Amino acid sequence: MEHRQQQGINFIPGGNIEIAIDLPPYIRHNSTAVDGWGDFSFLAKYRLASGNAKHGNYDLSFWH
Repeated sequence: MEHRQQQGINFIPGGNIEIAIDLPPYIRHNSTAVDGWGDFSFLAKYRLASGNAKHGNYDLSFWH
């Protein structure tokens, strides 16, 4: 059983950069395995180019 908390920090320090850090889930096993916290999630995204509906409606991004 996995208890997820869909909360974290999501901020945009610049016009083309987005950073998201999510809290780790707590994993409770239905066996003899050890219960505990999972890995936390980290996403860094850079928008290379984009266009609205008038200009092609696209988004080209690089993320890691």
